[in-house]
Amino acid sequence: DDVVIVKDCFVVPHNETHDEVAVDMEFGRNMVEMRRRVNASECVVGWFSSTSHITEHSALIQDYYARETPTGVQPIHLTLDTSLENDRPNMEAHVSLPMGTPGKVTGAMFCQIPCTVTCMNAERVGLHHLQQPRQSTDVQHIASACSKMQDRLPS
Repeated sequence: DDVVIVKDCFVVPHNETHDEVAVDMEFGRNMVEMRRRVNASECVVGWFSSTSHITEHSALIQDYYARETPTGVQPIHLTLDTSLENDRPNMEAHVSLPMGTPGKVTGAMFCQIPCTVTCMNAERVGLHHLQQPRQSTDVQHIASACSKMQDRLPS
């Protein structure tokens, strides 16, 4: 099966301007090395961004991760739109494919691949909470919880 299971992730600091992107590669390598010490069987399979857009910088970052993933493994670019359009986060997975003429690659094209989110019960509670629309304030939430608690008290 061509199935990749993502169990964990970490943020690699970067700076992005209109013209360029700078990734803290040393930080990324240090994180990978520390994680290998904890679980040698896990490896980097790609990277994520907290936007739904693939930009010209995405290709540069994808090239970096192509060097960091195991030989023969195409890095996966996971986009996680945190704007909560439709009251839920939108997640997509992409790989990049070379394009050009035979013998002369002139660029890369991102292609969407199937992506399924599964989780354990404990994780499901957190995901459910994150997907709820933010309409009530903390005070409203506390007042509602107090009211429910009061209803459960004996008369």
